[in-house]
Amino acid sequence: MNKYKIASIMFLTIFALTLFPVSVHADDARFPVVTLSSYEIEGEVYNNTDFTLAFTMKNESSSSAAYNLAVSYTSAGNAFYPSSGTSNQHYIPQIDAGSTYTATFQLSSNPNIEVGAYNIYFSYKYQNDANENISMEAIISVHVSDENLLEISDISIPAECMANKRSFMSIKYGNPGNMEIRNVKIVIEGNILEEEKEVSVPNMKPQSVNFADANITFLETGKQTLKIILSYEDLEGNISRSQTQLVTTDVFAQATHTSTVSSETSPLSSEEPLGIMSRIFEGEAITPAVLVAAAVILLVVIGIIVIRIRKHG
Repeated sequence: MNKYKIASIMFLTIFALTLFPVSVHADDARFPVVTLSSYEIEGEVYNNTDFTLAFTMKNESSSSAAYNLAVSYTSAGNAFYPSSGTSNQHYIPQIDAGSTYTATFQLSSNPNIEVGAYNIYFSYKYQNDANENISMEAIISVHVSDENLLEISDISIPAECMANKRSFMSIKYGNPGNMEIRNVKIVIEGNILEEEKEVSVPNMKPQSVNFADANITFLETGKQTLKIILSYEDLEGNISRSQTQLVTTDVFAQATHTSTVSSETSPLSSEEPLGIMSRIFEGEAITPAVLVAAAVILLVVIGIIVIRIRKHG
């Protein structure tokens, strides 16, 4: 929120065009002096945007009230105008001596204006106790900034990743504004390696689109969500951040299984059939598992011999 105090408001009102039948002074009990004492602008003002202008009127008189105060505004080059459904006029029934009154205008900025400062001219009329009309003016200045907010338009990440193994993420982002953006960084928040959480990328030219790749190594399994943010410097050198984008993927553990077979439970996988039979005939110590394997081999051999005899018989 931008807040402005008009320290020289009395000078502005005296310098401004006045339409009085007589001179006006703050200590003149007959003519209360109403000034535009301060104003606030909510948020940054860009071209083709809506914003709120809050303004405070103060009755500088110590004894006289001001009545039927009508405030209106215009702007240089039609830089600003009333937002849809609103007016550039505001009516204040009364401001007592030494009191203030705060009101708001809803404005829209012209889509064709450029970056810079533009004046808004306040005109206000009111009456004193004797119903005499008093007219005064004041000027304020509103700065129009360049809308240099970076935008993330697309993020690509594998649907499945492995924990503790590097994966790659692609990010598409753009600069819709009319100014170059410097010191751009991709900030990644999530359960990944610390050194992967910030990636520096080139400066962004006006009206440009860039792509960037980032390494990501997840530290845990399960469904993992990352927050992607663009950090950059604005025109005044202040650090700004884009809107946060979320991306989610499934992370699995790396495959670490190895096949180990016991010679006692699966003797056929560890010895050739002829090796088993030779051990039997050589009188080596034979385990029950080996005997079972030998019996199976013998039955297979007998079966093959029988089949061949029947074919030739």
